[in-house]
Amino acid sequence: MMAKKPEWLAKTDDFIKYTKLGVVNNYFWDKDAFIFPERIGGRIAYLHRIEPNIQLDYFESFDELLSINTWENYQSKIEKSTIMKCKYLWENQKISGSVPPIKTEKGWLLLYHAVDDKFVYRGSIALLDLLNPSKVIARIPYPMLEPIEEYELNGDVSNVVFPEGGYIHNDELFIYYGAADKYIALAKIGMKELLEELEIYPEV
Repeated sequence: MMAKKPEWLAKTDDFIKYTKLGVVNNYFWDKDAFIFPERIGGRIAYLHRIEPNIQLDYFESFDELLSINTWENYQSKIEKSTIMKCKYLWENQKISGSVPPIKTEKGWLLLYHAVDDKFVYRGSIALLDLLNPSKVIARIPYPMLEPIEEYELNGDVSNVVFPEGGYIHNDELFIYYGAADKYIALAKIGMKELLEELEIYPEV
């Protein structure tokens, strides 16, 4: 894995003024991070990606999450924190969360993106346990979004669809996604259809 320069950790209340908290002396490329929209068992659930897989860690407070000490020697706990690994041919380079998990009665929907060895970006969906989202209940084994249209195939970065936002309305899941890093597009699917499809592919 390529070495990286140490980076500053900072916090802000208004995105104008910020306070530097210290240096994260971690050589891993850690990105695509977000928290769950509610606490899990009283703790903050923080989903992020250290290539090539997806990690989920829990914290009692934001102070703990933002503490430099928290991330010292993180490489020693990566395997324990990893909840999803590259599994299919279309995601054999890396996978990563794309949209903060969406709560349903069946579990947390996790929209994620993946990259193959030809650097084609695609997207799909997994279902995480409501009470223990470190447990993947189901995972659709094929891409639900992939570059097919002209505006997805050609742009600033070609062959890319990248889920960036999602919400449920009138029993449909709406997914906003970047297309070729140049356009924004919208896809949708019925929740009943999606949850039934997820039931076909339980994780074991």
